Amino acid sequence: KQWYQRRVRVEVVLHFLLTKLDAGRSKEEFAGCWPAYDVKRSHLFRKNVFNWLTELNRDHVEGVQIPRINSSTLTKASGGLVVTLLERLSSIVLAAQITGPHKERAKIGPVFSPSKPHLNLAAATTLRLELEVLKRKIATKAAETHLLRGKWNESAKEIS
Repeated sequence: KQWYQRRVRVEVVLHFLLTKLDAGRSKEEFAGCWPAYDVKRSHLFRKNVFNWLTELNRDHVEGVQIPRINSSTLTKASGGLVVTLLERLSSIVLAAQITGPHKERAKIGPVFSPSKPHLNLAAATTLRLELEVLKRKIATKAAETHLLRGKWNESAKEIS
């Protein structure tokens, strides 16, 4: 059960990041597999993510390259490779948000400055609070996905 919850969480984070990277493509790529509330849809979702990540790796952003993975990495959803994958993908998404098609500056969190140490505490507190909000949103999405999977399984049992 723990591996399942871990995989669901990673799927939710990957969906969020790839949607932020390219909402139109995300809608198109994940049309038949998101939310991934059953085994078949989950497998298709991970396959589409794997293909997208492979493409991103070919056209990587300067200085940021996604580690090479195989499809089982997304199934297991644990270990340093997954953490590195999410960190690098987050960097690519952030770079895309900053230098997006409209060249608008994305909202970036607080900046730490050695020349103004009295502001660092406030910046760290703000950053911590923003991270907590994001963690709660991710947890809520994971719970919603888990609930939808449960409902789908119940419906499937009633049908068969």
